[in-house]
Amino acid sequence: MKSLLCSIVLLLASLTGLGKAQTQIGQFQPQFLETFESNPGASPGFFGLPPLFGGPPSAIFSPTTADGILMKSQNQQMLPANRGLTCLFGRATDVRITFDDPMRKFGGFFSRTNVAGAPTAVQFDFYRFGLLVWSFTAPLPPTAGPGTSNYVGLFFDLGFAGFDRVDILGVGGVFPAHLGFVGMDDLITSQI
Repeated sequence: MKSLLCSIVLLLASLTGLGKAQTQIGQFQPQFLETFESNPGASPGFFGLPPLFGGPPSAIFSPTTADGILMKSQNQQMLPANRGLTCLFGRATDVRITFDDPMRKFGGFFSRTNVAGAPTAVQFDFYRFGLLVWSFTAPLPPTAGPGTSNYVGLFFDLGFAGFDRVDILGVGGVFPAHLGFVGMDDLITSQI
């Protein structure tokens, strides 16, 4: 019953134009920020500890496949951070972020990893009540080789409908679709 009600609300929002506000925007003032630097005592290399956006509401980062792992990377050859020392990518998985409370805006900086066959684009699938609200795909520029990255700032406003989950998917490249290897750093979100 709850699912049916949620579907009806989203359908009415889209029919009245309230749900058509999904758009790419410029960088915005964040309510919540995740820099992936909050792992005390982390050694260089990789570590599979999923981070959380700070403060209520919180968000949980998880892999989209059972056999994949999220990697917080300090490996400057494979994926340098946008700023600071640490960033995140999914190894053999894409990244899912589930929020406790609905959000309106989301964004951050995204890059290819320096792995042969890495994705050539990133796709964002935004969900509300388990239903796909909006999907957006953007190209990722190539890197100049190990130790370099070309982070692209991508920011979105989902308007009235909002979202409570976003899947960040690697697209293109040699790997089968949706096997991760999209680097991300300095993620921001806001309820307003």
